[in-house]
Amino acid sequence: MAIRKIERQNGRTVYQVDTYDSTGTRVRRNFPRLKQAQAFEREPILAAVAKTQSARVRDITFSQAATEYLDWVQTNKAPATYRSYVDVVRPLVSMFGAKRLSRITPEMIEEHKKRRMKEVGNRTVNGDIGRMKAVFDLAIQKGHAHHNPCDKIAWLRLREPKIKALTLDQIRRVLVVAEGFEQYPLIITAAHTGLRRQELFSLTWDDVDFEEGVIHVANAKNYKRRVINITEEMREALLFARAGHTRKHDCVFESRGKPLKFNIDGTLKKIAAEAGVPRFSLHSFRH
Repeated sequence: MAIRKIERQNGRTVYQVDTYDSTGTRVRRNFPRLKQAQAFEREPILAAVAKTQSARVRDITFSQAATEYLDWVQTNKAPATYRSYVDVVRPLVSMFGAKRLSRITPEMIEEHKKRRMKEVGNRTVNGDIGRMKAVFDLAIQKGHAHHNPCDKIAWLRLREPKIKALTLDQIRRVLVVAEGFEQYPLIITAAHTGLRRQELFSLTWDDVDFEEGVIHVANAKNYKRRVINITEEMREALLFARAGHTRKHDCVFESRGKPLKFNIDGTLKKIAAEAGVPRFSLHSFRH
């Protein structure tokens, strides 16, 4: 097994791999780049290693590993966290579900990353990588894999972080502009309560007591319930939201008849531009 550098008469350089396949047949392949030749040369070795390792572990499919991971999340994390992770894992299962863990390589994950970058933002792509890494980490603990291919995947760079806090004047300007948007009830509730994103998205009409003027909130991290007063502005916005609600589900905040599950960054970006404030997120109201 060797790699030979060959200078062509036309001035081009190729790298020739002289090796043997799994049947013992001699194979010669030319590559324009040295790294390609080296990768081809390593394939039989990697295949042999994977075969040996697979014999020592219960090499399950990614779909099975993802199911075990989501079962663990459902047991150990908040319901809102579980629901959000289900949505993140779904496209990963669609892509890798039938593949054995030992056959998933960093190169495959990089290809998936490139495809996702054309569909969603860098933050969402990083979320995909993070959940996939978590699936493999649990699989390793359970004896289903020897290594985590996500360890070799680089995180994508994100845009400048959103401001952590808004001044009172900026909040007033944001709320004035937000009145013209569908998600105004959500935004004013976030601004007046400082609730976490998942607490907002998990809020149901049973949690809202208009008669007593309070909201009953289940903490997204420790499950403890607390009571928050409803301001008059919130009351008007929530009553408006209830009047226009589709009644297809119990969640207070919806979009196109479905419960909100993700950030409304697009809407907040437009509001920030019109209000003349820096970009912000729902989390900005917690400071």
